[in-house]
Amino acid sequence: MALRAVAALRYDGSEHFWISDMQPRMLMHPLQPELDGQRLGELKDSHGSAPFDAFVATVRSDGKGFVAHRWPEPGSAPAQDQLAYVMGFTPWGWILGGAVPVDDLQHSQWREVA
Repeated sequence: MALRAVAALRYDGSEHFWISDMQPRMLMHPLQPELDGQRLGELKDSHGSAPFDAFVATVRSDGKGFVAHRWPEPGSAPAQDQLAYVMGFTPWGWILGGAVPVDDLQHSQWREVA
């Protein structure tokens, strides 16, 4: 029930959350359900970094935090720079995460300045 509830959540219009575990394995991705159940530790972004390993490392060391990575958004071919915020949920061994494209953050900052 918790996975379904989080899958339905959106912020800033269409942005979403995902849930993985400490293995790391995807437990729920609302836009890419083909990832559900898959181990993601070997998954590398276009810069050769392993974002899901970085999410686990961040949660293990600090419990939560920001992680820069590259990820292809569904429907867009090339991976784009993203900033994720991940938080551990220790009782269930989960990592809850959400990410936004860096371009969106930069556009938002410029709107504030203008």
